[in-house]
Amino acid sequence: MRKAVLSIFGLATCLVLILAATAWYPTNRYEVEGPDETFDLMDWEVYEKIASDIRPPVIKQADIAEGAALLFGATHSYDPAHPQFTALEKAFDEFGPSMVFVEGRTSVLLPFFMDPIETYGESGRLIELAKQQGLPTYSWELSREEEAALLNEKFTSEQVAIYLLMRPFGGAETLDQAERQMAAIIDDRGRRPGINGVISDVQDFQTAWSKTIGSQHDWRKLSGVYGGPGFLQDMFEYGNDIRDQNLLNIIRETTARGERVMVTMGWSHTVRVEDAIDQMDLRDN
Repeated sequence: MRKAVLSIFGLATCLVLILAATAWYPTNRYEVEGPDETFDLMDWEVYEKIASDIRPPVIKQADIAEGAALLFGATHSYDPAHPQFTALEKAFDEFGPSMVFVEGRTSVLLPFFMDPIETYGESGRLIELAKQQGLPTYSWELSREEEAALLNEKFTSEQVAIYLLMRPFGGAETLDQAERQMAAIIDDRGRRPGINGVISDVQDFQTAWSKTIGSQHDWRKLSGVYGGPGFLQDMFEYGNDIRDQNLLNIIRETTARGERVMVTMGWSHTVRVEDAIDQMDLRDN
């Protein structure tokens, strides 16, 4: 009996060690070392006029300074059968990156039980490809502290908290479901920068919403922040602008060191930074 228990314990220990050795851990965020530059981005009004005619994926490649960059603008899909993943793999093989950057903040993944695409979409697939070749992988996002600080420079603390909580809100079929979803979001994110100390429960959220946007708009009937009422659309645009500026500074700094960087993102980001990439290319050649 004792030998059987020890054998089971040994097998369990081996399994844990295997899982720990093969697990993906949270992707590190890249920190720009030098001073930031400010780049010209496509105006949102211009983007809105052309967006409906764009067929993703949108791929942008440029030689910059001593290196090169390839931006893969994807549809956010978690379906491994989506044809864009074949295009992503081809772009990876042909470009031959020396390091990769992904949108979002990926967390732990257990490859034996979790599919990278089903879990993290295009970011998951690019990380998987990079791991197969031992390439360094980073998130191109701002830190939560940096993002909240930049948002607070232009908007009030209540507006920032509402924006950060509505951003992952996916909409619901009933009002009760919406409130339960928001309660779960607050429970998960309530102590993060920009939210901590401002909104602690759904009642706080409703009070801040009525004060800053108005009770004529029901947040429970919305989905996310894009096209939202009041300041939400302005914050959506500004929030994407500051993220794109961070991405461009990362590309500028890494290509100056001779890196070949491949980046995944939602295709709207690629469209809005294309001109900045072209200007970076012209400036350094």
